[in-house]
Amino acid sequence: MSSNRSVEETLESAKGVRLDLGELTKTYGEIEVRSVSKRDGFPYTGKLYADGTISGQTGSRGAKDTGTWWVEADTFCSQWNKWENSKKHCVIVVRDGDILKMFYPNGKYSHKTVITKLGP
Repeated sequence: MSSNRSVEETLESAKGVRLDLGELTKTYGEIEVRSVSKRDGFPYTGKLYADGTISGQTGSRGAKDTGTWWVEADTFCSQWNKWENSKKHCVIVVRDGDILKMFYPNGKYSHKTVITKLGP
């Protein structure tokens, strides 16, 4: 079986430090990240704002959405207005340099994003 990662990283084995995105946005006011959409493989750009709002753009046609984010226990939670069927999603975030690795609460790897900008 072939995989993008030779050994799938888990929360237990993740290199980096657990991150509180709430503290990071309080410090910088805004965080911009880039990734590739798991759904369609197109580039994704997202912004997290200190006021608890998020915005994102993805896809070949520039699909956009907005929503909210918050910290619940030790997880980063978000809810888009349209994307992901407007359902709440929570992940644990580990920062390894400019890479943010996302893990489901059960410790399994979800995806990663890259910090492209800190501050407005």
